[in-house]
Parts: sequence; structure tokens; C-alpha cells
Amino acid sequence: MRDKKEKTLNALTSGESGGDPVLSDLLRLSHRYEVLNAKIQGVLTPKLQGQVAVAQVKGRTLVLAARSSAWVARAQLEANNVLQAARSAWEAPIDEIKVIVGPDLAR
Repeated sequence: MRDKKEKTLNALTSGESGGDPVLSDLLRLSHRYEVLNAKIQGVLTPKLQGQVAVAQVKGRTLVLAARSSAWVARAQLEANNVLQAARSAWEAPIDEIKVIVGPDLAR
């Protein structure tokens, strides 16, 4: 078995030969989610910031994960502001928001 030379992250994600297109796509999608979450955190009331976060965009629905059912209720009250922010930050159309109780959110 031949030893393979380690590649840097830049080499793996660049368009150059040997780059991994799947990894590149995942990193781009991850960045899009980070930008979307930052935009949404910016429009939430201070008490709600950090209590909900983007879980996924499924079709035309933005799914937010909340720490508890109480935070779900509060997030639903701010759905209009969140929807406007999401539409400005996401490339594809977003028509609705769904808030679920999700796993413990990292701070």
C-alpha cells in the first residue's frame, strides 16, 4: 500500500485536480447556514438570541430549533421578522417558518 500525501483543506476544496467537489459543496452550504443563522440572530429579541438557531432549510420552509417548548412559543411570536431576515439572506425562496424543539444548541 502506498502512503498518500496529506492534503491541506484548501487543496481538498479547491477546483484544482484532486479537490473534492462534495466536500467543497458541503463547506459552501455550511457557510450559507452560518450566514443565515447570524442574520436571524440579529433580528431576534435579546432574550431569544441563542435560544433558537437554524436547523435546516427544507424546500421553502426554514426550520428553527429551540431549546424548549417555551422558546418555540416565543420564536413563533417573532416569525415575521425572522422570515424577512431569512428571505434576505437565503438564495432560494423561503415561504414559511417551522420551529421545533431541538437538541441542545451549542453556544
